[in-house]
Amino acid sequence: MLMPIHIARQLLVSESGESGAQAKWISLIGRKKEDATDRRVSLLSLTLKGERLVDEIIEQVRPINDIFFGGLHKGEFEALSAILERLVESSRNAIIRISSQDQETMLSNRDKMSNPDN
Repeated sequence: MLMPIHIARQLLVSESGESGAQAKWISLIGRKKEDATDRRVSLLSLTLKGERLVDEIIEQVRPINDIFFGGLHKGEFEALSAILERLVESSRNAIIRISSQDQETMLSNRDKMSNPDN
């Protein structure tokens, strides 16, 4: 079953991409710690206040989700969840491929510029 944690695992936040607003939210509801094995990685965890806030949000969202997905039988919901999991994985692979192609294009353009006779 697709859970919010599965989606969250797909989200990568780079240090350079972290905005002031993100940093403020992290300081209010979470803790940020550098990974011992890779300094480029930050480990995020919720404070007690953050955990309470998540619980409150879940209580507000659950009834909406019940209405939204209420038309699906259990088997249909499980099938949808499995499909979405596969789409999340394949989208990650697609992004990797696009990034790789962009890198190849940049290298090719650089090579053409450094050797204009070809």
